[in-house]
Amino acid sequence: MKRIGAVLLVLAGLAGWLGWQAWRLPDDVVARIDGVDIPVRSLDALLAVVKVGDATATRRSLLDGAVESHALARWHDARRDNEHAHSLVGYSDEALYENQLFATLRHAFATQLNNYVSSHGIDGPMSLLEQPVELDKKALEPYLELNSALLHAMTEEQEKAAAEYVLGYYRLPFSQRQPLTLWDLYSRMNIQLKVQMHEYNLPFIREAIGQHLATQFVIGWFRDSGEFSQQEVIALEKLVSDRMEKEELLHDLGLLHDIHDDNPALREAMARITDAEVRQYYDSHRDEFRWVEKVRARHIRLDSQERADEVVARIKAGELSFEQAIATYSTAPDRNAEVPGDLGEIVRGEAADDWLRGLAFVQPEGVVSPPFRSPQSNSPVYWEVVFLDEKVMGDMPLDDPGVRYEASKKLAREKMQREFEELKAGLIAAVDLRVNEDLLGDMP
Repeated sequence: MKRIGAVLLVLAGLAGWLGWQAWRLPDDVVARIDGVDIPVRSLDALLAVVKVGDATATRRSLLDGAVESHALARWHDARRDNEHAHSLVGYSDEALYENQLFATLRHAFATQLNNYVSSHGIDGPMSLLEQPVELDKKALEPYLELNSALLHAMTEEQEKAAAEYVLGYYRLPFSQRQPLTLWDLYSRMNIQLKVQMHEYNLPFIREAIGQHLATQFVIGWFRDSGEFSQQEVIALEKLVSDRMEKEELLHDLGLLHDIHDDNPALREAMARITDAEVRQYYDSHRDEFRWVEKVRARHIRLDSQERADEVVARIKAGELSFEQAIATYSTAPDRNAEVPGDLGEIVRGEAADDWLRGLAFVQPEGVVSPPFRSPQSNSPVYWEVVFLDEKVMGDMPLDDPGVRYEASKKLAREKMQREFEELKAGLIAAVDLRVNEDLLGDMP
């Protein structure tokens, strides 16, 4: 019996060792995320880019972010509309991805890229062309002529034709001869850049050709030159695409709000905030809802921009006080008033006597303003310099539209953030993650 027990122990140990060997990650793999190996070289490439904006970033923090991005990207991709092509600036998803991958590779592998270019005698992107591209406005007109003065975009027919219009051919050192079509350029541009093409800006189009060739060269070098293993390519491309997918998800959920972008998710969440919730927030955050009730101010009127600039500079340099400047330079009749240059008390809600009183109401207290030109065009213009002697603050009323807007926006964001954190925690918990701690530790 002892002998059988010993054999069983040996077999159990052998099974455990074999299981460990199957579970153990390769020495150069920092983690396995849902079956996808992340080589340390791929993680370090992205880390080099992230460190530009965050010097404290480490392999561990980046891996944590990669797991989060993977979980969110997988969830988002399973629910996104197949027709959805989100872009805040008009780029296609493909163009956005290529641009991000190109920027990552160029930064992370600058030395290797430069060495490859030098060793292969590549004289810049345009040297990849088999022959120089001849650009002709007449030849481009069928594809770039606008059918609407309001919309700078190709028609569907023009798009199809542009995809077949070959500007030239290029060959990368590690791939076959490839055509360069007008659509290759156009489809990778944002709205502002497409305007340049529709205006037949030939130098710009030539520059776009160079940029496109550079992008295709760098990405092609990464994928096909043999410098990287297939595993390293797959991993880095996944890291880049997952980060972009996460950003898109945050925007779609209303959690990544650009000031130039109308965010439907946030607006809908704000509309669901009740009056009772707004009141409660208002009562608890009165310091956030303060505004100027009234001010007292003085001014100096001057007859030229040069003189106004000179006076402001002298006041800021301490060469004369505001009172002295009024007495010496002001051309307004109130320079001789009991309080020289006095604009009186300006109260919120009152109809402003003129543009000057309205201007004074929004100036900071105790700071000489820059010169402001008078708005009239028929009579002689003049310049005004304002100094706010007193600013009286008060509480915004609950029924002011600004109160509801700000309170509901903050409440909506808080609710959305809480819901997102719960979602994220569940998604991350479902990820099958294996980590090679030896490649993390305290290493950068």
